[in-house]
Amino acid sequence: MHEIATIDYIIISLYLVGMVGVGLWFAKKHSDFEDFFLAGRSLTTPLLITTLISTYYGIDVLFGDSQLGFTNGVVAWFAYARPTYAFFLIAAFLLAHRLREEDFKSLPDILDKYYGKKTRYVGAITSFIYSLPALSLYGFGMLGEVILGWEPVMGMLVLGGIALVYTITGGFWAVALTDSIQFVLMCVVLAMAFPFAMNLIGGFDSMIKVLEP
Repeated sequence: MHEIATIDYIIISLYLVGMVGVGLWFAKKHSDFEDFFLAGRSLTTPLLITTLISTYYGIDVLFGDSQLGFTNGVVAWFAYARPTYAFFLIAAFLLAHRLREEDFKSLPDILDKYYGKKTRYVGAITSFIYSLPALSLYGFGMLGEVILGWEPVMGMLVLGGIALVYTITGGFWAVALTDSIQFVLMCVVLAMAFPFAMNLIGGFDSMIKVLEP
């Protein structure tokens, strides 16, 4: 564990309280299930983009991509990240307007219309399994252990519980807004950390020397 100052604890606490506050604030604004589950179908393009990117670059991918980059080199980014963005664009330009016109609320709704209720149930179960945040919880445990000195299980419970609270209370609006806030934070922090990281490894010249052709 790295020692952190009191001001760091204050910043972390304010951040976590702020995330919960966003969820509680939006909890008062839900008028129906669609408003809770789909943000009333009224997300703006910037919010939609930032929530998608933040969801993709969650704590599991943050650690996973770092490991891929370490073991496989820079090429890992081309093999893993770029196809994801390509499919995002395909979905945005070819599927989004059709799904909106059909008034679907979830993937099982689509399966139900075209393939029947049995397929709907299969889709619901597989979507649930796919969406289980097991890697995110593991990442929470690692963060709690490295930064705060907690036991991994404690990090999972506390940090995962906070995410659960603002998601359940605030719905998709809260998720989108907190994702957008975290998107800005990620961009700012990474931009600030980049020159320090490059300095530690000796700059681009040093990196090029150790990279395989």
